[in-house]
Amino acid sequence: MVTLGILGAAYLNYTWTSVLKEASDRALLIGKTSATTLNGEMLKQLRGISDDVGTVAYESIKTRLTNLLDADTNIRFAYIYTQRNGKLYFLADSEPANSEDYSPPGQEYAEASAEYFQPFIDGQALVTQPTTDRWGRWVSVLVPIKGADTDKVKEVFALDYPAASWVNEAIVNTTQAGIIVGALLLLLLTLYKIVDTGIKARAAENRLKSLLSSMNDLVFVLDRDLVFREYYQPRTTELLVPPENFIGKSFDKVGFPKPAYTILKKALLQTLRTGEPTATEYNLDLPAGRLWFEVHITSLVDGGGKTIGLTCVAHNINKRKLAEEQSRFKTMLLEAQSESSIDGILAVDAERNPILVNKRFGEVWKMPLPAIGKRDAKMLEYILSQLKTPEVLEVQVDHLGKHADEKSRAAVELIDGRYLDVYSSPLVGEDKKNYGRIWFFRDITREKEIDKTKSEFVSVASHQLKTPLAGIKWVVELLLGSKIVKPDVKQIEYLQDIQSSNEKMLKLVNDLLDVSHIETGRKFNIEKKETDVAELAIAALKANQPLADGKKVSVILCKDAPQKLLLNIDGDKIGQVFNNLLNNAIKYSKDGGQVEVGCKRGKNDVTFLIKDNGIGIPEKQQSKIFEKFFRADNALTQATDGTGLGLYIAKAIVEAHSGKLWFESVEGKGTTFFFSLPANAK
Repeated sequence: MVTLGILGAAYLNYTWTSVLKEASDRALLIGKTSATTLNGEMLKQLRGISDDVGTVAYESIKTRLTNLLDADTNIRFAYIYTQRNGKLYFLADSEPANSEDYSPPGQEYAEASAEYFQPFIDGQALVTQPTTDRWGRWVSVLVPIKGADTDKVKEVFALDYPAASWVNEAIVNTTQAGIIVGALLLLLLTLYKIVDTGIKARAAENRLKSLLSSMNDLVFVLDRDLVFREYYQPRTTELLVPPENFIGKSFDKVGFPKPAYTILKKALLQTLRTGEPTATEYNLDLPAGRLWFEVHITSLVDGGGKTIGLTCVAHNINKRKLAEEQSRFKTMLLEAQSESSIDGILAVDAERNPILVNKRFGEVWKMPLPAIGKRDAKMLEYILSQLKTPEVLEVQVDHLGKHADEKSRAAVELIDGRYLDVYSSPLVGEDKKNYGRIWFFRDITREKEIDKTKSEFVSVASHQLKTPLAGIKWVVELLLGSKIVKPDVKQIEYLQDIQSSNEKMLKLVNDLLDVSHIETGRKFNIEKKETDVAELAIAALKANQPLADGKKVSVILCKDAPQKLLLNIDGDKIGQVFNNLLNNAIKYSKDGGQVEVGCKRGKNDVTFLIKDNGIGIPEKQQSKIFEKFFRADNALTQATDGTGLGLYIAKAIVEAHSGKLWFESVEGKGTTFFFSLPANAK
């Protein structure tokens, strides 16, 4: 009896451990086989962030995980996680998004024990001890997933079984064994164990077949001699080849077309030889068209680690191939367009790595071939070395680095005398995300030369016109002054018309000369000295008083305006600014209107304003108000005279003083022009 008791106790212990081992082996088989059905290409696209949700890759993987639970009700959770910086993060799980047990991509698996890190260390699959986390108490099957071209474990595929049901099976089997031992039915117990093991093995096999049949991938298993042992077609397939055409037949005899046969045979032999997973692509030319497949091949090993066969999972990648072909076509089209462009083009990604550089770019910058295509910083260093004033482009680049969504345009001069127009715009995808920046460089040297020639011509022509006009003015003033012969009333009227027209011509000529000086930089010198700006404003008021009286417009100097304000400025030119702005305010005011002139002193500058309640500036035309010769549509109907140069000149003068000129306007209600000057400028 003692011996029988010892044997019975030993047998009960054996039953307990073997049942748990069998459960572990079955679970590992299901886990490993299921892991091979996961699409490697889709897994590569998972980043473990919330933005993964809704992507094709994430939804495809999540569907597969959900199908696992439908095929085997013993599994409670199926999920994939990865390791970053010593922590574990979920990539995808089988739970619907509205479930309280749902783990979104990127969520940390903080409760994970050391066993969950082990696959990343030794690359081996394992079954964990019962572990408790926020979702309950589980026994987990962990299967490492290695990259197709590397030995490194990148993700782990996991299945969670409730710990209670996992142990219950062992308890039930051990209890049954105890009863049989107690009844001294050792033989029956042995028979029961054999039958029970066979039933469970068949049940596991049936569950596995059900799982494989539910997949949308082609799955087949071969032994070491490359004879087909299992063959599962997707539910929807264009192949329509019965499994009996494959099962029991050698890979060499099933009639794979030669290109596909060669590719697959090489991959199968490589996995047999190395034991490492292999991934490759092949295509089949069928009557319905060409089908592309991506196949993942992994080893099947026995309990001793010996390779006993191969599992192959082939996934239809026609859609991906079509997308790749379209992408290649778009890239070719973009490259063709860029090469035919007269602009030098440089496109960089978000990390400022060049992704597109056309031939014209090298020609524009006269850049040596070794420098083209290098990291953006290296090319920028070379570009800046070619500029006469590199800080202009440097400021532009620094600003865009901090404001990635902005566009920018600037003109730069090279040390060889050429001029380039530099335009930059963000690269924004259909998903509205910023993927980098594109730069366009256009040689505008010819345009600059034409502008310079034009300005020089205007300057020469204006000088030539100014001399006879001054002579006409002197003669008219002489006649009106009755220095020679006293004219009659009609003659005086004619002379006054001549004088008025001559004054307008002189103003136009003077404006053209100012524009020419501004554009060429010659004779547009700012000669600063301490000047009372209040006197300049009063002088402008007096000069424009006849115009105001004629339109019955009242001009008011604000009460808080200082009686004396000394600034270091060019008095003549700032007086011209006051005169231009005040003349416009009166000219475009309604009869009986009002114009205000004011001033406000700040910490570092002084701001002046000229406000009217006149016709205002149309909103759509406000961006052009400081352009040469521009006049708004309503201004043309209000006052037919005017050159459209006054505001252009005023802006240039203010900016030459390191100041700023701007305005606020509402059509039909009036306009306020502001300009600021430094309070302590030297």
